[in-house]
Amino acid sequence: MRTVLIILLIFIAAGCEQSPRPIQVQPLAEVTGPVVKVIDGDTIDVLNGDKITTRVRLNGIDAPERKQAFSTKSKEHLSELIGEQPVRVFDLGLDQYGRTIGDVYSGDKPLNLEKVRDGMAWHFKRFSDDRILAKAEIEAQAAKRGLWADPKPVAPWEWLAFEKIKSQR
Repeated sequence: MRTVLIILLIFIAAGCEQSPRPIQVQPLAEVTGPVVKVIDGDTIDVLNGDKITTRVRLNGIDAPERKQAFSTKSKEHLSELIGEQPVRVFDLGLDQYGRTIGDVYSGDKPLNLEKVRDGMAWHFKRFSDDRILAKAEIEAQAAKRGLWADPKPVAPWEWLAFEKIKSQR
């Protein structure tokens, strides 16, 4: 009886979790190619070896939205990090919009981490439990780098929720 109760509690707790995290997977593929477009602070278009453009969302981070403070700076920052170098993308699967989720490198530089470290994106904790990204965000916040220089920075997911409420009025 006690075992059944414990199993039941586990199922209830699992069903009550507010923001389920995707299962961590091994990279499906590695793609190397030039960035043909920087969409925003966390999304790029990469031309692969077959001359097919792949839209890539940087894994574990969330940058300011287009009409949000620091959006332009975050996009420019990503462009500067990439420079003229091809990038390597470790494909971790697709998101709900069909974009490739990826860990992106320019040379040996991990762009996902650089974005957070420089205060140009948040660690997207809802979808990532990466301790290195978490630490980088804490350090950027303490040093008031990038968006953390703003006295009250608003995370993109909070900004989007507010915008949705505003549009429903």
